[in-house]
Amino acid sequence: MRKKLLFFLITIISYIAHAQEDMIRIVGSSAAYPYITSVAENFFRDHKDINIVVESTGTGIGFKLFCMPDQKKSPELIVSSRKIKTSEKQICLKNKVETILELEFGLDGIILLSSKSNELNNVSRKNLFKALYKYQLQNNNLETNHLQNWQQIDTEYTNIPIKIYGPAASSATREEFNHQVMQPGCVCNKEIFDLVKQDKFSCSEIRMDGIYAEIGKNENLVINKIKQNVNALGIAGYNFYIQNTDSVKALKIDGVEPNVRTISNSQYPLSRKLYIYTKNYSSTKQKQNVKKFLLRLVSKFMIGYNGYLQSKGLIPLSDENINLSKKKIHEKFPS
Repeated sequence: MRKKLLFFLITIISYIAHAQEDMIRIVGSSAAYPYITSVAENFFRDHKDINIVVESTGTGIGFKLFCMPDQKKSPELIVSSRKIKTSEKQICLKNKVETILELEFGLDGIILLSSKSNELNNVSRKNLFKALYKYQLQNNNLETNHLQNWQQIDTEYTNIPIKIYGPAASSATREEFNHQVMQPGCVCNKEIFDLVKQDKFSCSEIRMDGIYAEIGKNENLVINKIKQNVNALGIAGYNFYIQNTDSVKALKIDGVEPNVRTISNSQYPLSRKLYIYTKNYSSTKQKQNVKKFLLRLVSKFMIGYNGYLQSKGLIPLSDENINLSKKKIHEKFPS
């Protein structure tokens, strides 16, 4: 049985009953969940009077909860693998959730994984788009995509069946994948792109014939699937790759290998930032508790080079960016 974590998971009933100022609730990204739970455990060792609740809701649902008009039921913090959308900001303002503070706390990469025995080692975004797009080019028209193996896409590949496991359409990881793979891959396929513009299609429509299989928020399922199928590929966060290097490998994207250096300098094309958001609080004690937690999160011990979270797969922030985040916290929550 999994070792009991040092923070409390409670139901919505206990959320209402418990004094809000004695609790910090955190919701949001499943990609950031392993990191934020580790910070919560570490923080709780020194602050046992503050209950920490962490829920992996997904980014989209997390922002809905964060912007709820009933602040007694709303979380204090949300972690996200993308920036808050304009539409989400507008909902927050409509519900009087104001003065949102945005902090970067690390970097991540979206990784294309395979078993170590898979013959594929490098995939371009152009070809990945061809494999996954709902349509293919036939007789100068967009027809339903019937491509079944990689050699049909590029003769440099061997005759390996196409099978990719990845995030659901509702996830922030899928949004980033669409933004960083499907859209640029579409542009690279000029003939397809011209027809897409002409017919007003979307470049992000992924085929639903079984070639692409949606996996829920638990990225460990992706790892399990590609362990079971030597030909399959999987889409997951960098931390899940780091934890499974004994059994899976990371494919290069456009010839670039994902690692700390290439993700930090954005050379790896599927790099992304991780964020945490907070807001105004009426209770002085609540402000102090949130400030303490945020300062623990953005400490060099946690997110700096060779920090506590780097060993868990987080790509660390520079000292300059860490100091900038600390400055923002002190400005938001003056002593």
